[in-house]
Amino acid sequence: MKIRRMFATFAGLNESKLELEPGLNIIEGANESGKSTWCAFLRAMLYGIPTRERDTKERPAEKNLYRPWSGAPISGRLELEADGREITVERSGTDSAPLRSLRAYTSGGGDARLTAEDIGEKLTGASREVFERSAFVSSPPLPSGSSELEARILATVSSGDESANASAAEARLREWQRRLRYNKHGEIPELENEINSLRREAEECRETADLIDSLESELRETSAREKELEDLLKRMGSAESAAARKELAAARERLENIERELRNIEENVLPEGCPSTGELRSLEGRVTAERGASAARLKDLDAELSKLDRRIFAAVDRAQHAHGALPNAETLAGRAAAGAQHDLDKAMQLEKSASDRTPRRFAILAALLGLAAVCCFVSVLFIRSGVQIFCGAAAAVCCLVLAVLAARSSRKRTLSRTSLEELLRGWNADSPDALREFIDDTRSADARRTECAERAAGLKGEPSPAEDELEALTGERGQPLDALRTLISWSEKRDALQVSALKERAAIDALKSSVLAEGADGSEEDVPEAEAFSGVTREEADTELKNLRLRLNGLRSDIARAEGQLGARDAAIIDEKRGRLEERLAERERRYRAIDTALEALRRAGDELRSRFSPALGKETARILGELTGGRYDRVTVSREFRPEAGREASPLRSGAQLSRGTSDQLWFALRLAVAHTVLPDDTPLILDDAFVTFDDGRLEAALRLLEREAETRQILLFTCHSREARMCAGREEVNIIRL
Repeated sequence: MKIRRMFATFAGLNESKLELEPGLNIIEGANESGKSTWCAFLRAMLYGIPTRERDTKERPAEKNLYRPWSGAPISGRLELEADGREITVERSGTDSAPLRSLRAYTSGGGDARLTAEDIGEKLTGASREVFERSAFVSSPPLPSGSSELEARILATVSSGDESANASAAEARLREWQRRLRYNKHGEIPELENEINSLRREAEECRETADLIDSLESELRETSAREKELEDLLKRMGSAESAAARKELAAARERLENIERELRNIEENVLPEGCPSTGELRSLEGRVTAERGASAARLKDLDAELSKLDRRIFAAVDRAQHAHGALPNAETLAGRAAAGAQHDLDKAMQLEKSASDRTPRRFAILAALLGLAAVCCFVSVLFIRSGVQIFCGAAAAVCCLVLAVLAARSSRKRTLSRTSLEELLRGWNADSPDALREFIDDTRSADARRTECAERAAGLKGEPSPAEDELEALTGERGQPLDALRTLISWSEKRDALQVSALKERAAIDALKSSVLAEGADGSEEDVPEAEAFSGVTREEADTELKNLRLRLNGLRSDIARAEGQLGARDAAIIDEKRGRLEERLAERERRYRAIDTALEALRRAGDELRSRFSPALGKETARILGELTGGRYDRVTVSREFRPEAGREASPLRSGAQLSRGTSDQLWFALRLAVAHTVLPDDTPLILDDAFVTFDDGRLEAALRLLEREAETRQILLFTCHSREARMCAGREEVNIIRL
């Protein structure tokens, strides 16, 4: 494959173009000129961009990392030559699925038969993983741990044919082995499970058949016992029927006696329309309650009358002590109230006299006249006039008269106050209002006593409603409760006889049903003896028969269920099927052991091939490294993890970490070139991105000579940020120098 032109809208490339030549192409450009971007673009056009990759803290996903800075979707076009055809590849897509859409066509417009899934592998002859670890050289030079690359190298160095892949053979054997057994899955576990299931099914069939035989045997025994009990119960029924006839006659006789006694009580003892026993007892309770309530009210009235009498007697004693002989009245309380009223009137008059203000008025006038007389006599000393002397004498006389009147009025008021106090002290009162309260209280007590006496007389002479009803029922006075209790006694006896009659009628109906059900002919000769039943009662026989019938139903259900479970299955047929499966299982186990043996042989062969893989790859790497270093290092070993060590024949080997940075990069470059020689087709391009940064001029020139020889068979794209590669190759026609 040879790339002619590339057109890219990718990251910082905006509709950019890059033209290439078939041999060695040195693409020179400064930092941020797009060299690494062109490398990533070529890889993306061949193998696409992973759409399921997600951003991480260390690095964004490729679909976001290479999103065009212009905002347009990622797109590109490759014009190349492959298999003698000129092919154009165009890819486009969306932000979420970049470069998913692919169109590949030849120069004549025909379909190139390339798809987005296989274009890279068809054009380069290698998968993405192998291409990145062999033809795509950048820093670090070679990621380790590629199982696909290792398998491809092993196949090439061992047989020269990539199709002879031991890993693929091992994978196929292990796939066959997993089909036979993988953990609890596969043909062998499935056969084992089916055999175990058939074994359990056969055992269940035998157990079910044994269970059916056992249940049928028990069913026959239970059916025989059922027949015995039915015969026994039939004979017992005959005996019970005869006894029932005798009991029926006795019950009828008892019923006649009860009905005869009941008619006698209803016709001769109890009055016509006599209430029920409950109503009679209710009436008795009401009479007792009403009598008790009446007695309680009389008791309360008597107590209140006694209290009122004590109040009235105390009032009469107080009135006699204070007034003496009391006036006539209808009641003692009236006499005491009349005496108190007389003294109250007298006290009101004395209180009026005691409160008279005439003496004070006379005293005030006498004082004023005396003062006027003094003034008149004093004025005579200054003005000698007869009028003044006359006025002073008249004022003095009037003053004396008024003083005498004031003294007499004051003495009369004092006597009235003293009489009032003596009167009130006799009644033990502090004011006339106390006498009024005594009068009102005495009259109120007299009125209340009259009312209570009348109510007590009414209660004693008036019968209660319940007593009237009782007297109407019994027609007796004096002690109606005794007659009522006699009625209650007879009514209870009537009720008991009625209950007995009902019981006897029910017993007669039951005996009639029993006799009719047994169908006995009435002859007592057919009745078996009690000893013939061997001490078993009818209740016990009925219970046992009921339990037997329940057991029979259960046995029939169990037999039907067991037969349904068994169905058409046969243990012998199941055993025969299990035998065939066991033969298949033995054959699968033999095949599994054979595959195990083949895997062990393949593992030993693989170990032997790997022992050949490392020397072959190491020899090619040593040849290239010796040419790069001018023969300084001529011995290289490569581990299975692609970790190279270099040295000379007489010196120990050293890993890349023990060498200088430039020598270490040269060792890795030699290994990458050796890997490309081993696994890639001759026309697969090589892409190198700043692979010679640490090379000195001498070793860089040797590397360029190697690349010139390599460019004779394959196209090489060398991207560099230095100008020395272009300077060293200037003037060589087979080298195409491109400056970005």
